[in-house]
Amino acid sequence: MEGNLERIAKIAQVGGPAPGLAPAEIRQGRDVRRPVCAQIKQRKAPRPSTGVDPAKPLLMPAEWRVAASLALIAGYVDAYGFAALGVYVSFMSGNTTQAGAQTGQGHFAAALPSVLAIMFFVIGNFAGALLTHSGLRRSRRALLGAVAALLAVIMGIANWVPLNAEVGIAVIALAMGMMNTTLSQVGGETVSLTFVTGDLARIARHLAMAIIRAPVQGARGSWDTHLHRAFIVTRVWGGFLTGALLSGAAIPHFGVWVLLLPFMILLVLAVHGGAGDKLARHQSA
Repeated sequence: MEGNLERIAKIAQVGGPAPGLAPAEIRQGRDVRRPVCAQIKQRKAPRPSTGVDPAKPLLMPAEWRVAASLALIAGYVDAYGFAALGVYVSFMSGNTTQAGAQTGQGHFAAALPSVLAIMFFVIGNFAGALLTHSGLRRSRRALLGAVAALLAVIMGIANWVPLNAEVGIAVIALAMGMMNTTLSQVGGETVSLTFVTGDLARIARHLAMAIIRAPVQGARGSWDTHLHRAFIVTRVWGGFLTGALLSGAAIPHFGVWVLLLPFMILLVLAVHGGAGDKLARHQSA
């Protein structure tokens, strides 16, 4: 109150408020040096839009389909590699264990397929990361098209000559390494197409945090809860499992031609990549 009275006294000393000011503001202890119209404009100034509705999830159905499709392909092709070639082509934890155990037992030749898969998977990741961050327009579509082309090469070779296991391992591991760089986040949550152990650990962690009602770090809205994020990762893991189940059931009947399904899905995603472009923008946000 004393502060308001001092301000009123100072205004009275200089002859009262200037024309265009609100005398009623003096009685309410407000700053009368600013025109009323300016105060109204300030109160009515629209809040800048962030482009994010905090009441709605960021992911649209099309983007869910992209994430689920890529996870399904990863599990599908990995199951083919294990059943037909004897190694994992996207699950490098298993290959590392196999290579280490066989080398430790002195079975160096038996360890070579796993080592080959690891090498070409890393090369594929390297190439995919370069292409994704190269600044090339629609790099994600180009990357998915390249993965589809590599699968087509394997089917073409097998159609003419018996598929050499080492060639198959190298080409398919290269393709899976490249595809692994196409998806790293879904709805703000870190996911992995091939590191299923990490996905399962994230599901368990989010469920535990949901029970104790811990806040989500970097939450994008009221909808972004630990249960929501656990659901995101569960869908990715479920896609991987579904792909492995479908591949395992189809391999005895179709052989290498089981790769036709992931080839067609990748081709569709590469040609109609609008949802993938949106997902890429969310990841970089």
